[in-house]
Amino acid sequence: AHMNVGIGSVVPLLALCTPALAGVAFHAAPDPGAQPAPAVLGSPLVDAPWWTLREHDAALPRARYDGQAIARVTARTPAQSAALMRLADEVWSHSPPLAGPVDLRATPARLALLREYAEREGLALEVLVPDLQALIDAERAAIDEVLALDNAGWYQTFRPLAEVNARLDTLAGEFPTMASVATVGASIQNRAIRALTISGPSVPGNAASDRPQVLLNATQHAREWISTTTCLFIAEHLLRRYHTDPRVRTVMDRVQFIVVPVANPDGYEFTWTNDRYWRKNRRANAGGSFGVDLNRNWELGWGGGGSS
Repeated sequence: AHMNVGIGSVVPLLALCTPALAGVAFHAAPDPGAQPAPAVLGSPLVDAPWWTLREHDAALPRARYDGQAIARVTARTPAQSAALMRLADEVWSHSPPLAGPVDLRATPARLALLREYAEREGLALEVLVPDLQALIDAERAAIDEVLALDNAGWYQTFRPLAEVNARLDTLAGEFPTMASVATVGASIQNRAIRALTISGPSVPGNAASDRPQVLLNATQHAREWISTTTCLFIAEHLLRRYHTDPRVRTVMDRVQFIVVPVANPDGYEFTWTNDRYWRKNRRANAGGSFGVDLNRNWELGWGGGGSS
């Protein structure tokens, strides 16, 4: 038996791993339907080797969001909700409602259009983030401050791809009878897609490889950093509590977990080096655009609304 679970569906497992997190809501990062691509060299990149694609990304300037705002507008009708989403640069609500509050990213010019529409329709508009770039800068400063500490806890902040991969190796080395690391694929830019397989030790009549499998995959959307952290948190706490928590031991002795903390390594790396809010992978498309939404490109449930 196999089960593939996106990280947004595993909150019940968090309660199992640590009672202190029971009832805590983890909200997925924004999931808009469209995203502007940076300037590119053109269609020849479609067939370019992976090292050329990496060089291309390295030469791009860092994306900035100076003066852009996140505004929440409460629509009363589906028509109003649709109109608001057309006026904004990007939809930041995870599941945009037919009516009700919708969060929108807007440049100053588009924010003015949103204000005008909201006033004409009698809708409430609240600016949640007046300057998105200031938020990005503050987040990076806080991350750098923690990473500079010698005694910082691993889950005290977000971690770049190299540190995520190193953590997988650390856990496999610390729990050799319950954990192993494997490369399950390679990205378009030739970065390893790595998985941590965990389960209770094999015993006669109950081999770990024969147990039902649960796949936890995270960060298909590159900017959803919390999903990588959450995925590793679950794996590590299952391992560390195996000998002390009977509930964890029962689960681990019956199930094999395959944990992929970064399913989109190219996009994840790009959010650290170039554009904090990049969402897709880094495939070069015909016409000069970049990226596809990995979560809509599985055989099961392929495509759908907002697919690209």
